[in-house]
Amino acid sequence: MSQEQSSQDPIGAVFDSLARARRASHLSVAASVRDSARGDLRAAAHTLEATKAGLVASGDEAGANRILAVELAVNGWALELDMWDALDEKRHEDAWNLLMQAQQQANGAQRVDPVAPEYPFDVQHRLALECLLFPPQAFLSSGMVVHKASCSICGSDYDLCPHVKGYAYGGDMCVRCIEKADLLEVSIVKDPADKRCVATFDGIDPFTLLPRDDAG
Repeated sequence: MSQEQSSQDPIGAVFDSLARARRASHLSVAASVRDSARGDLRAAAHTLEATKAGLVASGDEAGANRILAVELAVNGWALELDMWDALDEKRHEDAWNLLMQAQQQANGAQRVDPVAPEYPFDVQHRLALECLLFPPQAFLSSGMVVHKASCSICGSDYDLCPHVKGYAYGGDMCVRCIEKADLLEVSIVKDPADKRCVATFDGIDPFTLLPRDDAG
């Protein structure tokens, strides 16, 4: 797509950037190519931010939410590109955390715009990467009694407001912000809310399976 065409169809240019990121997101691809794809995604993020602001200002909530889904997709592919760099540098824990964040972005995009065909692919693709690149993991999950939580959309008491966490409103994802809670227990689970909470046993690095002192 030429620069003139991109300026006439900025969202089309964003999807072109996503296609380049998908092509660049492989272990054998040169780091310089991944860097170029990341630069395209940064430009795409600015385009999406401006487009969403215009839709919010015009009262087009559905349009703003669709742009939010694309923003999540862009963020997810940038995180996946970062993951390959971390693996190149043998920063295995960082690579895992980046992939888990990329999974969360893909899940969010699919939830916000369930009819778009690209987002289910991103979800399945990152689940496959998890299985192919890393050993199976065990996770920690905390149980707590929440005494106070607020809504990221309206700022009011979450239990009293009309918004639901994980859903989009006016181009923003609703988050339940826990402000006061008592921890009850911590369990080892297979399917946690946050896969970055990886359990470690007997001083063994969960990614290299070597003693932590030798895992570098």
